[in-house]
Amino acid sequence: MGMAFAEHPVNKHTMERLRENMGREVTVEYVLLKRDLVVSGTLIGVHDFNKLILEKSTQKGNALTHDGEYLMAGWNGTIRSVTVDGMVVYDNSKNVPFGFKIKTQEESRAFREASFGNEVADEMDRRYGVGKFARPVEKIEKTRVQKIIGLLKRS
Repeated sequence: MGMAFAEHPVNKHTMERLRENMGREVTVEYVLLKRDLVVSGTLIGVHDFNKLILEKSTQKGNALTHDGEYLMAGWNGTIRSVTVDGMVVYDNSKNVPFGFKIKTQEESRAFREASFGNEVADEMDRRYGVGKFARPVEKIEKTRVQKIIGLLKRS
């Protein structure tokens, strides 16, 4: 069926706590392509329930991103925790075990719901047009040339 996630929502208060640490050095523990990594740097951006941005020139650690962006709920990369001076300010480790990777759209939705709550999961689905917010796909009639090519392939 899929993965089981803990009911451990990261809330607006957590996002505020992250923003309070803008300009400070943070340590980000995350999973990227099933690899457990740690990077540190100066926090310069917090996009609620989406990503953190570290100053490029201050990044240290494993597998740094070129633009300093670390996703909170990505398919290939997901933040487990963020610490400042040894104090945890963001913790989603219950939902992001070591070696974690989302494999399906259903797992992605379940992960976002468990981590951030229903409203945030709906907002993300609406933004990207997935799940119940997917745009209906209209059937497009084949052109005359495409029909001819199809007939030629059959013979």
